[in-house]
Amino acid sequence: MQRDGDIVHTDGTSSIYFINAATANYYIVIKHRNHLGIMTTNTVALSATSTMVDFTDANNQITYGTDAQTAFGLPSGVVAMWTGDVNGDGRLNYSGALSDVPSIRSQVFNDPDNSVFGGPPTSTYVFLQQLPEGAND
Repeated sequence: MQRDGDIVHTDGTSSIYFINAATANYYIVIKHRNHLGIMTTNTVALSATSTMVDFTDANNQITYGTDAQTAFGLPSGVVAMWTGDVNGDGRLNYSGALSDVPSIRSQVFNDPDNSVFGGPPTSTYVFLQQLPEGAND
């Protein structure tokens, strides 16, 4: 999955394909390391012919479930996968025992560049690196 939401082959540009997959109707499921997974509400006919499946159209949502995707911070008419599942438990938790926040905060506060004139880390530091968990994808 690319930053713009396109899903491509591992070479970074080619379309994905399934070797020896039978022509049939399938539910399309997308899972990504730091997002909650999504699935089509209905089956999609797949064959040797290329098929485009658009999960991003807010006016024609094809995703199973209520609030399965978000429009937060996106252009009008666009939805996307929920992000922030940095510990991979299938939940987006801000607080509590299973919170994702400590993993993110730890990376930001422990960044060697996060200090003011050599002092303690600051909470207003702009973290520009890729988190190991990929939460800032």
